[in-house]
Amino acid sequence: MICQECVPLKTAMQLIEEVLGWWHRYYAEAAIRSGIASFVVALVENSVAGVSVFYRFGRIGVIYYVVVNETFRKKGIGKALVCSVEELLEPYCRFFVATTSYDNVDSLNLFRSLGYAVLDIETAYELMGFEVVETLVRATCAFEDDVFMLKPLSLTELSKEVRSHRLEALHVWRKICYEPWLRMRL
Repeated sequence: MICQECVPLKTAMQLIEEVLGWWHRYYAEAAIRSGIASFVVALVENSVAGVSVFYRFGRIGVIYYVVVNETFRKKGIGKALVCSVEELLEPYCRFFVATTSYDNVDSLNLFRSLGYAVLDIETAYELMGFEVVETLVRATCAFEDDVFMLKPLSLTELSKEVRSHRLEALHVWRKICYEPWLRMRL
């Protein structure tokens, strides 16, 4: 069963920490507490099998985290989470974006299987330009990632959407990336 915010935030964030570490939990939780992001949970027999954290700016839905408990991997939980996020955001979003690194083969395969195009950031710079890519990197907190996963792959239209919502994207960056980073350094 997939449900939106049906378990306490602490419970959902524990899975992110167990799978990815405290750093990712910190940022996922900061995004949710900022009021910008939300989360969905996959429950299997009352156990948290997976969590996805997501938000939007303009008509761009950002899938910030998709985390599946190792016990439940290769059972369609990740696909169910991404599809649920898309369904929740579809009335408001025309595009969906996620990021990862080239070595995260499971994530790349998951998103490819759902119709996402994989575009390395260097190629994105060439095709969309510096301003658009930098805005996307900030809006997705993708500073350590090197791959965009995009749906649909309409770079001209996506670029227009990013440009027209640049200030909103920078607000998102400030709230979910920059301010949490500053708090951690204090």
